[in-house]
Amino acid sequence: MATEHAPEALKVEVESWAKGRGLTKLTDAGMQRALNGPTATEPVIAHLVGAARAKQEAGDCAGAVALAYETEDAALGGLSVDDEREPLKVLYQLLVACEHQLGHVAEARAAGVRLRTLVSLPPSTLSHDLWETYVAPPTPDAGAAPKPDTAATPVELTIDSDPPNARVAINFHINGVTPRTLKVAPGVVYVELEKAGYKKAFRKITVDRAPARAVFALADRRSDRAVQVENAVAKLRGSDPTTHPTTLARLAEMARVDVLVAIAVRAGTVKLWWFDSERGDLMGDPIESRFDLKTGKIFSKLNAKLDAPFPRN
Repeated sequence: MATEHAPEALKVEVESWAKGRGLTKLTDAGMQRALNGPTATEPVIAHLVGAARAKQEAGDCAGAVALAYETEDAALGGLSVDDEREPLKVLYQLLVACEHQLGHVAEARAAGVRLRTLVSLPPSTLSHDLWETYVAPPTPDAGAAPKPDTAATPVELTIDSDPPNARVAINFHINGVTPRTLKVAPGVVYVELEKAGYKKAFRKITVDRAPARAVFALADRRSDRAVQVENAVAKLRGSDPTTHPTTLARLAEMARVDVLVAIAVRAGTVKLWWFDSERGDLMGDPIESRFDLKTGKIFSKLNAKLDAPFPRN
């Protein structure tokens, strides 16, 4: 966590040091974002989309695909149905191109189906061949007799929520409020629910040929764990963590981590505190030093202290 927004290069440097001393970075991407404190979701998603495209342009399609799927989940979980459309269009174009390049035909086709629900015309950044292969709906053969397509026969899907009257979006398009019963094509269906005062809910539901039902328990934003973590970080930001031991202990408990690292950055100077959740206390005195703004490299005064064994009981 950071008491002020720390440069990414500095956070990578601290994470590298911690990894070398046996600490493992928190794997929950949503909680990682929460520990950075309250931020507008749109800029975060835009940054992730840009990073995925940069990987694609650098020839790292495997890395671009991995980041694109992570960003898709973040967008669907954190953005409104209206705000998610543009970043998803970019992500699905990237996935069609990169999954094709990696030889993953099924994955490219699945991304193409998602893209087709968001656009009606080929995007200028996607080649005509890729559009025709993976995105454009199949052209019926005029000379062939129509055949019944049992796999495409719509299936009944019932969406309910607690509390009710949540806005329902099916495959990125608003479709009434809960409880709601509608017809969908068999396969993977993207279901999103929105209700004022509650955290947005998202789920990928695989629908077979039998009627299906999905019930969502909406989380009150006031009791949502990630929101509580953001609020605790906001309370710590700009203050001395040593004056808030109870907040640090509660924060470590909510984030479910063994060690919290608080980072304060001002004018090229970094100050770090380590909080051990098991001991319920800070580990010694804070460490302060200057660092390189471009590389995140911490100067020798701090490195000498960091070379000491990690202080755990």
